[in-house]
Order: sequence, then structure tokens, then C-alpha cells
Amino acid sequence: MHTVSTSSDGWKGLALDPLDAAAFHRYWDTVVEPILAAGGGHVGKSLKYLHTDSWELDTFNWTPTLPDEFRKRRGYDLIPWLPCLTGNVIVSRDLSQRFLADFRKTLADLAIDNHYRPFLQRAAKHNLGIHPEAGGPHYTNIDAQRTLGFTTIPTSEFWAEAKSHRTTDTTRFFVKQPASAAHTYARPLVAAEGFTTVGPHWQETLWDNLKPSFDMACTEGLNLLIWHAFVCSPEKMGIPGQQYFAGTHLNPNVTWWNQSAPFFTYLNRCQHMLQQGTFRADALVYYGDHTPNFSQSRSSDPAKLGPGYDYDVINEEAILTRLSVRNNLLTIENGPTYRLLTIPDHPSFSLPVLRKLHHLVH
Repeated sequence: MHTVSTSSDGWKGLALDPLDAAAFHRYWDTVVEPILAAGGGHVGKSLKYLHTDSWELDTFNWTPTLPDEFRKRRGYDLIPWLPCLTGNVIVSRDLSQRFLADFRKTLADLAIDNHYRPFLQRAAKHNLGIHPEAGGPHYTNIDAQRTLGFTTIPTSEFWAEAKSHRTTDTTRFFVKQPASAAHTYARPLVAAEGFTTVGPHWQETLWDNLKPSFDMACTEGLNLLIWHAFVCSPEKMGIPGQQYFAGTHLNPNVTWWNQSAPFFTYLNRCQHMLQQGTFRADALVYYGDHTPNFSQSRSSDPAKLGPGYDYDVINEEAILTRLSVRNNLLTIENGPTYRLLTIPDHPSFSLPVLRKLHHLVH
């Protein structure tokens, strides 16, 4: 059982079990349905998407139905192997590692099948899309790329530049993962919660850290900004009013609101232009079939392509079901083309992926 790491005094209850379909549907029926009913004719029109935030829990590793789900999906009983979860070796190190791989993959599958898939399906019944931060970006037991495939708009986050925390690109920018997911699963939009910060308040400036951060996120693949955060502050709270503890504060109470039009025009123009056309990259990077699995910022360059080249990341499911060769180019179904596929320097690959690689070559 977990609580959200950033909860406030008014909502410190337990978090929803992301592996339990019954828990999801119960939450939807008792919380979401009443909200949608109150929305009336706005639902599917002015209200077009539902959102859940990034993973802000301790990692999950159990749900009451897990033994049955594991047996159904992996074909054997997990109970005798549970000591492996505490670092013990059962039978042999190799077999123990295989169990751990099966265990983690089962958790990742359940997060999709029992949470994000029904989230997408139930929203669609109301003519709504979803853009949860389903790919982390914080480390947990998922294949981030595959999980983002079960969203209408693959979404992550990026942070404003600060001197007190997250001072490197790899700890600030998490846009390459949803961008690759969007290209892999034929989604036109790549969104991110933007200008997040938990540093000293009122330190951000347009020219020094907001515009450069936005520009960098765009080079990672962003074309839809979700500003973090716009607080509706009661008039009695005065100016600047009541604000959230995190994010770059934006609302009519901030001192630069009346001078903000040129900056927002720039943001809007960039997003509009970047939503046109089809992404082009030089290489496709297969990042393996293990779980947990995440890609880093664009600058991490896992294929070692060097400056001036770009890439997308592809996961096991997509390489098996959405990748082919057409006109001597690697081609994603309804998506981009690539000249090169790189594979990780890893001692093991799944047999289906090895067969698919052989098929692509020949």
C-alpha cells in the first residue's frame, strides 16, 4: 500500500493499485463517472482529455491477484521463487534471474492491462482521450515506451532550469521517451508537463531559464506544452495569491502577466509549426526487452551517433508488430522511416526479437 509522495494534508489517503483492474473500475465508477455526469454537454467538447500525473509512488511489486496472473501469463507458480525477491538464489543464479525477469514483465503487463488499457477504453466511451504521464519518468516496474502506447497523447515532463536541484539535462528533460512512443504508435502529438520546479519560488525569468528550457524540450520532440502550474487563487488571498508548492507560477496575479503576450505567441507558434509534418531521424534504437525499461534524454545518444544526428527508441512489442523494411528503409507502420537500426550490447535477447531481426535483414 502506498501514498503519493507529494500529497498535501487534505489527501493523504492510499494510492490506487495500478495492477488491479477491479480497483481501477471501482475508482472510475465512484469518482470519475460523477465528475463526467456533472460535466454534461461539455464532456467530449471543451473537456477533451483526462490526465493522471507522473509516477510519484514507491515502486509497486504486488497485488492480491498476482499469483493467479503470473501463472496464467508465465505458465508456472511464482510462490516457490519468491525468496528471489529478497536477493536469495533458488536452484541457480541463472534460473533465479529468469524468474525475476518474468516477475517484472508480469508487473509491467498488469500495469497496462489493468490500468492504462481500461483507462483508455472507458474514456473513449465518453468521446474523451487520455494523456497520463504513463512512462514514469520516475523509475518503476514498467516498459515506459509500451505503456505510453496506451495513451492518446504520449506525455512526460521537463523541468525549468534551477541552481538548487536537477541541474543536468538528464535530470530535467524526459521528452525523448514520449516522442519516440508517439512516432512508434502513430500519435501526432507529444506533450509534456513543462517548467516544473521545486526550487525557490519566483526565481524563473522568461529569457534566462523558461525560453531556453522550452527550446531544449522542442529539440527532444515536444509539440504540446502543458504548463505547470496555473492556480485558481481566491480573490481574498490577495496578490500573488495562493500558489502550488511546485511549478512555475502562472496566472493573472503574476507581475509579468500583462507583458506576457509576445512570449505566449512564441510558444504557440513553435507548437503549431512542430505539429506539422512527419518526424525524420537517422537511426532507430532498440532498447531491449527487460523491465524496468526507460530511455533517457536525447543527449544521452545511446547509439553514439554524434552531433547532428537524431534517433527514435523502439521497444520489443513495436519491433515485432510495427516495424518492416520498405524501399530499403526501416519503416514504422503509419510512421517515420530510418536508415539504421542499432541494438544494445547485451548478452541476451528474446527469441521473437532475434527472429524478427533475421527477417528484417533478409
